[in-house]
Amino acid sequence: MITISENQLKQAVDYITGLDEKGVTGFFDDFSRKQPVLLAYATAMSEQLKGADDRETLFYYASVLWKAFQYPEIDLKKIPENKLMEFEKSIENFYKKMAGVPDSILNSPEASLFKSQPVLMAYLFNELAGDIVGSDGSGSGSEPGNPAPQMDDNRGITFFVLFVLLHCLNEALNGPRLEVVPK
Repeated sequence: MITISENQLKQAVDYITGLDEKGVTGFFDDFSRKQPVLLAYATAMSEQLKGADDRETLFYYASVLWKAFQYPEIDLKKIPENKLMEFEKSIENFYKKMAGVPDSILNSPEASLFKSQPVLMAYLFNELAGDIVGSDGSGSGSEPGNPAPQMDDNRGITFFVLFVLLHCLNEALNGPRLEVVPK
């Protein structure tokens, strides 16, 4: 199994943040040619986000993920739409199973991603929910008697989309790791 390293993630972040306008255009041309279904999915899901900044955030992290998966120097196979839709449905079911049952997270098939791509999962959690969930699992900044802060809808949608993309990219790199969870 190939796991994306911290160095590969750093290279991806540095590459994406270093792109100028022409570089961004070329990057997305390449992304759309090599993974058209993933980019189309991110684009369609971005319509649910309320603002341009939120859409830009989604595309930034989607770009970092895709670029990170290019550093093992392996040509990823294209993700077919039916596989992406299977992952999306499975992850929706995972979210439903998780609600109110925290122990189910680590025992579900979807949790294999936490083990197979821990650097990327930690990165996404820290970037999108780091101010909400502290390293000890409690809400950072929450005081006794006050509920922990919650992830807003835009960040929730963004995280969901990135989770689906990450599953797809991981499977393209490592082969099937996720069983589709029936309803």
